[in-house]
Amino acid sequence: MAAWPADTSLQPESFNTDAISPSVFPDSEDLDGINPAAPEPVRLEKPQESRYASFSRRSLPRRRPSQRSHTSSGTPNVFQRKGSLLRQRSLYETAPQTWRIEPLRLGNIGLQNAVNAVRHRVGQRLWVGSLGTSTAGLASNVCDRIAKKLQRDFSCVPVYLADDEMDGHYNQFCKQVLWKPLHYQLAFHPSGSGIAGTTSGDKAWHHYIKVNRLFAETIAFHHRPGDVIWVNDYHLMLVPQFLRELIPDAQIGFFLHIPFPSSEIFRCLRTREQILRGMLGADLIGFQTYGYMRHFQMTCSRLLSLESTPKGIQTEMGLVSTGMFPIGINLDVLNEKRNQPAVLEEIANLRQRFTGLKILIGRDKNDYVKGVRQKLLAYERFLQDHPEWQGKVVLVQVSLSTVEANENETQVSNVIARIGLRFGTIDWRPVVYLHQDISFQHYLALLTVADACLITSLRDGMNLTSHEYIACQQATHNPLIISEFAGTYGNFGAALRVNPWHTREVANAIHEALTMSEEEKLSRWGELYRYVSTNTAQAFVEKFTNEIPRMHEENRHTLSGSAPLLRDEEVHDAYVNAHRRLFLLDWDSRSLAPSGSLDNMLGEITHGNGHHQDALFRALDRLAADPQNIVYVMSSNTKAELEVLLEVSPYIGLCAEHGAFVNVYSTSHDSWETMLNDMDFAWKRSVLDVLDFYSDRTPGSVTVERETGILWDYSNADPNWSQWQAKECMNHISNTLANSFPIHVLLGKRRLEVVPRNIDKGLAVRHILEHHHAGERKR
Repeated sequence: MAAWPADTSLQPESFNTDAISPSVFPDSEDLDGINPAAPEPVRLEKPQESRYASFSRRSLPRRRPSQRSHTSSGTPNVFQRKGSLLRQRSLYETAPQTWRIEPLRLGNIGLQNAVNAVRHRVGQRLWVGSLGTSTAGLASNVCDRIAKKLQRDFSCVPVYLADDEMDGHYNQFCKQVLWKPLHYQLAFHPSGSGIAGTTSGDKAWHHYIKVNRLFAETIAFHHRPGDVIWVNDYHLMLVPQFLRELIPDAQIGFFLHIPFPSSEIFRCLRTREQILRGMLGADLIGFQTYGYMRHFQMTCSRLLSLESTPKGIQTEMGLVSTGMFPIGINLDVLNEKRNQPAVLEEIANLRQRFTGLKILIGRDKNDYVKGVRQKLLAYERFLQDHPEWQGKVVLVQVSLSTVEANENETQVSNVIARIGLRFGTIDWRPVVYLHQDISFQHYLALLTVADACLITSLRDGMNLTSHEYIACQQATHNPLIISEFAGTYGNFGAALRVNPWHTREVANAIHEALTMSEEEKLSRWGELYRYVSTNTAQAFVEKFTNEIPRMHEENRHTLSGSAPLLRDEEVHDAYVNAHRRLFLLDWDSRSLAPSGSLDNMLGEITHGNGHHQDALFRALDRLAADPQNIVYVMSSNTKAELEVLLEVSPYIGLCAEHGAFVNVYSTSHDSWETMLNDMDFAWKRSVLDVLDFYSDRTPGSVTVERETGILWDYSNADPNWSQWQAKECMNHISNTLANSFPIHVLLGKRRLEVVPRNIDKGLAVRHILEHHHAGERKR
């Protein structure tokens, strides 16, 4: 099974005609009767994407989930798009309680096309998502009928959301709190925008949690053993963890279609840890580029103190795999579409209209990250630096509609007006600016007649316009100019790659593209086309969905080699029926202390400020107070550090420094017994010299000498640098000093310890068993 939401960008009409993204429309016909001859319906689509969760499986469920009485995505308005204008009126003034369903052209069209491209090879699939319209006020039986028809005829399951839930989740949290930092924007947010820390921000975060939980519950209801779940994009980042709690053995993949920023940006989010933990509920996390994957791994290391490896993130529950899976296009369908008569006719019209001119093409959503303004500034510089091209070139810029209010449109209009005033003539317009959605036929025609395509994204997940442009250039092989901040950049080495902030560099790239020889054009295009034709939409879906169960199985086998988790029922029955019970509790102090410091944790206990530990230590005290229980705390900490725990409960025994010392339970607790036969610590001086060397190179780390060993603690140092230094230090000691002294190195969580080779927790446990073997414990 797989789950996804769609991208926010409004694409041209999809070249896939399958109705996998249905929208619900009011209609005079019954819900089950679709009237294809009916006039164009009033669309109930909000100007935002629908979120979809889909999964493939052998059979659909026999039951349907209980439905809520509302499906909503904002204020209940009807929207009808005419150019860039939205006309609205109250839906329920005129709409009857009968409906029909039609395809919805909004959303992540690239993802929809990719999944459709392999629909005959993946068995059955089920999309789970919110509807692209508000259904607030609809009777529950109407919602039930809609849900039945969506599942029966479209393999879709709706998640019914209230208007405030959709608004808080999408408009406030997704668009204001998440989308901007994920695209490297940390601009000031006005009050009420949902920024974390404000009252509205808290509400938006709670709505985000609630919507993600509703998606997880809906998916879990329909899940069957063997299903593969595919969760998509930043709208549903908490769903993997919720699903893991509901279906522990589920095969879950999560794919992020937009960029993942550096840790220095992501750490600014107040909810950063919860979001990362939510993603880490998956077996596999996919990204468009290696850079995004590397940023995620480093962020998990720095913010969660988890170890990152080339394969993924090592969590308490096993390895979460990460991978790079660049999305592509369905080349076969695109080629079929671009050879249709309507497209060929439009190509002829455009060539006639722009006779004698070189054509530069740009097509972007006019928001802050697509770089439309930077593109126009570079074009202005090009005309200034190369006056010989004035009157001989035209930039056709298509700016797709955006529902987000921004001042970028005014800035873009100002630059276009300035270019026209500086360089335009009665016979020549330097820029043809189309601030509207164009048909897919018109779009393909523009890509075909272009002499160069100009993509100047400031941040972009992938940008499939570049793929489509290469596909449309099979006859002319004209060059592509692409920003180094687009996801495609790393894969398109044969493109003219530019920094969109460097205006002169982009201007020079335009000149190079227009003056490039035919031989060089063909060579560059051939390399680009090989990539596009190999890394298709089909390859993207098959690779990712095939990898999910493989990673799940690999992680399951890894976990099966370790101690299995005990079932609650079995533990309870064994506990109740046992006459004597021995508990050996292995204590990693930092797993209990949010500060990561044992001293801080013990200070909190001593001074009564340990809010995070209260429940844990109350449970420890109750467990040890039962006369049938024998409780020992086993730890790497020193005797003095562990003795503080006696303030929590006087009925526990202690085992310090990896089993070197044991304090058996007695009424006095005044006797520590040594488990070591050899107390020669001549090796300490040499080890301290090595550890001091690495401490000097690792700011934030500290070396602590203990009675039997030496600890190098780097919990407060930079995670990536210190982890690398710890491995170097371990190799240094193991390859030199360990050959001369009876020591070995223990590499733990954010710490490295050097201890005598004859330290053995097993000997300590044997001593404890022998001590308590004789009958009942005395109190």
